[in-house]
Amino acid sequence: MGITIHYSGKLDDVKALPDLLREVKGFCQQRGWRCREVDERVVGIAERFKTVSEKKKRTREGAEFSDCVVHTEEVKIADRQRGVLIWPHRESETLALVFNKEGELCRYLPDPKPRRYFEMKSLFCKTQFAPIETHIAICELLHLVQDRCFANLKVTDEGQYWETGDRDLLARNLGIISSMMEKIEAALTNPADRSRIGKTIRGAVEDAAAAQGKPRPSRKQGLKVVRGKGIVIREPGWKRTYRHETDDN
Repeated sequence: MGITIHYSGKLDDVKALPDLLREVKGFCQQRGWRCREVDERVVGIAERFKTVSEKKKRTREGAEFSDCVVHTEEVKIADRQRGVLIWPHRESETLALVFNKEGELCRYLPDPKPRRYFEMKSLFCKTQFAPIETHIAICELLHLVQDRCFANLKVTDEGQYWETGDRDLLARNLGIISSMMEKIEAALTNPADRSRIGKTIRGAVEDAAAAQGKPRPSRKQGLKVVRGKGIVIREPGWKRTYRHETDDN
């Protein structure tokens, strides 16, 4: 949960990639952002998105929610990923401008098993916990590469800054999400809370635990809530943050 920038696309001409990398690295140098160029062969088996099915369900309290199931397929790959990984801020996710040999934005995230990867062609960068200036600067960088060498870049900004250039609107959107997080955290960490949001989320947590064969959490105790960089996702491999790099083959 948190304001995120989603981006995808394919270069008109793969030969434009060196120009794109020069623009990006120059921008990062001006901003003082750490970045690293990537040029790796990727050979093995890749799991990729195929379809998503959605089923409406209800919690024990009666709140409706969507249970989405992602269907994937496994394919053999012999590809190459080239581009640059960027770390705009310590509280921002990594911004990956990495392409496959066809010129598509594409990231191969390593699975714990050797020579197995998860293929992502719709990339994203969460900025919720970084300063607002970081979000704005990322949008500026994406506009720069779109204008100069990547006309087919498609961006969806949950903060709406990309589309509007409106800093106040971005600040309001960031504030709304932060307020929602605070309310959820307060509801979950206080065992005496009887608010609708607390009951709904507790019910969802209990249902998820039951579905995994785990005992339902006691309602006499508050739930532990972790936000931002405190969250560590270890498995499966494709859900790891971009800071986990693909091994050289």
